[in-house]
Amino acid sequence: MDTTTTDCLLCYFFSFLLGFFYSFTELLKQFRDGSTIFRITAGWAYMLLNGFISIVAYYIVDILHLKVGEKEISETAKILLSGLSAMSILRSSFFSVKVGNSQIKQEVTPVIQVILSWVHNRFDQKRAGLMIGDVKKIMENVDFQKAELILPDLCIELMKTMSEADQKKLGAKVQKIKSSLKLVDAGIDVNFVKALNLGLIVAEHAGIVILRDAVKQLGKNIEKTS
Repeated sequence: MDTTTTDCLLCYFFSFLLGFFYSFTELLKQFRDGSTIFRITAGWAYMLLNGFISIVAYYIVDILHLKVGEKEISETAKILLSGLSAMSILRSSFFSVKVGNSQIKQEVTPVIQVILSWVHNRFDQKRAGLMIGDVKKIMENVDFQKAELILPDLCIELMKTMSEADQKKLGAKVQKIKSSLKLVDAGIDVNFVKALNLGLIVAEHAGIVILRDAVKQLGKNIEKTS
């Protein structure tokens, strides 16, 4: 295998990696839990889809010989362009291809949107199932009344980067839990239900790792008394 062929394959490889990890940051921004992303098949499907589309994008960019002025753009620029913009282009309503003197417009949004919607729905479903199991284990010995204020505050402090708007949303959701289930129905452990909801809300905003660390640090201060 000559040097040119090796360099070409490396360009495709790096385009794939960039598209793959760019989509990972998208999921991380939306779901805030990196470990869960890699535990879910739909998460892998979404990232691999982005990676392979980046490979196709690099091929198209390469054969078009895009130029800046009179000079063709560098391989690094081609990799960045294909890895970072491929899915953005496909999410637009149309993409157009020039064949000779004709401009062909092809609507691709329905196809891409169906794929992306399926992946996101599957991801949400699997992630919810994993999260509720993890949160149940973390919150099973937590007293809601003891934890309702200090647990969210500690998680916000541990996270550091939570925006003021997200902090207000978190506080509002905690207050909603506090005002719900006021009546103790037969067979319902209201404290457990509220503690579980509190854990789910905190995990949604701060992540399961921070929730686990916060509960561990608070220890007996928020444990149920027998």
